[in-house]
Amino acid sequence: MQQPGSRQTGIIEETVVGIVDRVTYHNADNGFSILRVFPFNDPHQQETVVVHQTKVFAGATMEFSGAWKIHPQYGRQFQATKAVEKKPATSAALEKYLGSGLIKGVGPKTAKSIVSHFGTQTLDVFEGDIDRLTEVPGIARKKLEMISAAWTEHRAIREVMMFLQTHGISTLFAVRIYKQYGDRAIPYVTEDPYRLANDFYGIGFFSADRVALSIGLATDSPQRIMAGIKHVLAASRDFGHCYLTESQIAAQVAELLQLDLGDRLAELLRQRISP
Repeated sequence: MQQPGSRQTGIIEETVVGIVDRVTYHNADNGFSILRVFPFNDPHQQETVVVHQTKVFAGATMEFSGAWKIHPQYGRQFQATKAVEKKPATSAALEKYLGSGLIKGVGPKTAKSIVSHFGTQTLDVFEGDIDRLTEVPGIARKKLEMISAAWTEHRAIREVMMFLQTHGISTLFAVRIYKQYGDRAIPYVTEDPYRLANDFYGIGFFSADRVALSIGLATDSPQRIMAGIKHVLAASRDFGHCYLTESQIAAQVAELLQLDLGDRLAELLRQRISP
């Protein structure tokens, strides 16, 4: 199985940046989405982008990374493994984005009023001073509370997805991680990146280790060494071994992590295998 963050041999990663015109299909359970996008480098040519994304809306300005493929039935598609939301590129895109269902309580008419009132400052108002929305006719305090709650949820999802992808996790696994961990995803993964290998089928030790090192975990940290020990023991069990000697474990962990840990490894091994 392709591991998160790895590249398939022979496939050159490309980037498509553009505005989502419409969401053709979205599966809320796994995030699988089919989008129609107008790329900035060819704004008159609408393209199909396939991506796993927790939520995506028409009008969003997105940067997709992945590769072009030819589907036997649907033709040319861009298969994205990474998706980063950008600031809407135009006022029209911003209106469509805000009024597309992104924020409960904001439809196309309200979105138009908000953008007309705040112009290029619209997103700054949402991010930094959302109470100012009451300046817009038709937005009273009760509606503001609903809009504020929806925007906070959207921002939390966006931050989690950005964090996970920044550390080499594909959109497919990022959606699964967010579905299970929710808003706790960032502290959970930061505290123990190796839990990903235990909690998600398809994410093995090597992928979790790349995330750990990307986050900044030291190559010789006790947490990394213990994760290596667990991986070696689990792998030996899969090969039918009932046990490994301490020297066998030490040798395999040292090779796995590419570290010379000497007595320190032996001490951690004893902690691991002691009752």
